[in-house]
Amino acid sequence: MNNNIENILQALLAGEAVSNAEHVVLKDALKPVFFGKGFMTWARNEKRDEIKENIISEGNSLIYSAKNDANALIDSFASMASELNQGGQLNLFYDLYKIFPKFQGEALKAKDAKLLSIIKDALQSEEKDAKARATMLIALYAESSNSQSRKSSAGNAAEQAIELLMRSIGLVKGETYGTQFIYQGSNTDFVIPYAESGDINSVSAFIAVQVSTNDRARLSSSELHRGAKRYLCSLNGCNASSKSTKDIGDDLAAGYLDNETHYVVIERERLAAIEDAERRLEKAEGTPRAVNAKRRLKWLKAYAINYEEFARQIKQLANE
Repeated sequence: MNNNIENILQALLAGEAVSNAEHVVLKDALKPVFFGKGFMTWARNEKRDEIKENIISEGNSLIYSAKNDANALIDSFASMASELNQGGQLNLFYDLYKIFPKFQGEALKAKDAKLLSIIKDALQSEEKDAKARATMLIALYAESSNSQSRKSSAGNAAEQAIELLMRSIGLVKGETYGTQFIYQGSNTDFVIPYAESGDINSVSAFIAVQVSTNDRARLSSSELHRGAKRYLCSLNGCNASSKSTKDIGDDLAAGYLDNETHYVVIERERLAAIEDAERRLEKAEGTPRAVNAKRRLKWLKAYAINYEEFARQIKQLANE
């Protein structure tokens, strides 16, 4: 079977006819070459540390330029991190054909290493069509990989933004705040103050961080400790985010009300969210939707806060 796959790949690169079924088989067979321990992971790792260092450096500068304005700090950091991540990804994308021959693929299985070798040979061939097809093949898998990477980078940037805000108000990791708190298999991004995973009674606040809030926040552990505050920090409404509070369903918003979950966004998004909730309720009056629409508005009026207020509250909790 593997010899057949090698033949299909060679035929594709040579410009020979390849059936639809063979395309599908080849697409799956090449995944280990590019994903997992393959080329795209290796190539991205080459740039990851550089991008991370740039984000940290720029973030530290923002602490001073956006001093005393937590909303501006979050919005500016989100935009900066998005620009650096996307820019770095694009720079890498256009250089992939140059660095592909440098990938040795030591961790690949023999059959996958052979496919890697075939693509390398085509990429370094004197035949222009073979070289062009190899380049297009790399681009095909690169874009698929980049799509997943963008989601991961956005999530990391959101957590970095909150951690930057914590540092800007004097909180110290491992002392006044902790990260990745685990209780009974449930993971929460941040806790105030620092506590060892499992020591739920020492936690005063659970903080979940999301780029957008379409999915349920990782706050289930906080439900087991009703005395602690629960915060959902979102980049909804930031210039770097394509999402807004409008994307949160009424049923999900009602659940946040039941759990007394504070919703943290930049101030303009908080105001826009309340205005939108009022319009929703007006349209829903007299229909079954009105019940959750009322609860949505109640949640936002009672629990939506901006980052300035969030910073004030967690600083107070950390010092208690």
